Amino acid sequence: MGKNLLSILFKPFLGGHKEIKPPAEIGNETAITLSMMESGCIFVFVEGSPVLILKCSGEDMAALKESDAISLGFELLERSEFPCITVTITVDIASGRQFRFDYYFSLESEEEKGLLGLLRDREYFDILYYDEDIERVRRAALTDAQRTELGSLLAGYGG
Repeated sequence: MGKNLLSILFKPFLGGHKEIKPPAEIGNETAITLSMMESGCIFVFVEGSPVLILKCSGEDMAALKESDAISLGFELLERSEFPCITVTITVDIASGRQFRFDYYFSLESEEEKGLLGLLRDREYFDILYYDEDIERVRRAALTDAQRTELGSLLAGYGG
C-alpha cells in the first residue's frame, strides 16, 4: 500500500523522465547528411515526429550528453533570396560551458514549413545525440511562449 501511495504522489514529477527509445531508423538521406557533417545540427522528421540531431564527437559529445538545460530561440530573417526562420539551440552544461547551434528553416520549402508547424504544435521534441551512431536520446519541452513565438513567425508566411 505504501509503495502505491508513493508512486501516486510522485507520478507528476516522474512523468517527464520516462525512458525514451531511440528510433528504429533515421532514414538514408539523414544518415548521408550526418556522414558529411563534422559537427552541427539538423532538424528532421523521424517516425513522424520532429527531431533535433546534434552531432559532435569526443569531449564535446560527453559534455552535451550531460547537459543541464536546452533552450530554443526563433528569429525571422526576411532576405529576398532566402527567407527563413533561424532556430538557435543553446545547450548549457553544469561546468558553465555553453554550446550554441543555429539551424535555418527555409520558408520557401513546404517540407521545412511543415516541420516548423509540427514543432509549433508539440509540447516537446526529441533530441538525438549523434557520433557515428545514436549516443543518447533526450526529450526537450517547448514552452507555451516558444510555441506562440514560432506560431506568429509562421503565420506571417502562411505556415
